[in-house]
Amino acid sequence: MSRRLHEFKMELIASIVENSKDVTLIELKKKLLKEYQKKEPLERVLKATSFDGKGKSETFGKS
Repeated sequence: MSRRLHEFKMELIASIVENSKDVTLIELKKKLLKEYQKKEPLERVLKATSFDGKGKSETFGKS
C-alpha cells in the first residue's frame, strides 16, 4: 500500500470518528466505503498523471 493512500485512509478514519458519536462499526464501515468511493477517481487521475502511472508501454514522459 502506498504511503499516500495509507495516510489518506488514516485521515479519513480519524475525521469520521471525530465527527460522529454513538456510531456502530457497520455504520462506520458504510461511511468509510462511501468516502473512499468518492475519492477513488481522484486517486486514479493523480496516478495517471504521475510518472508512477506509466502506461502499458512504459513510455509516459519520455521523448
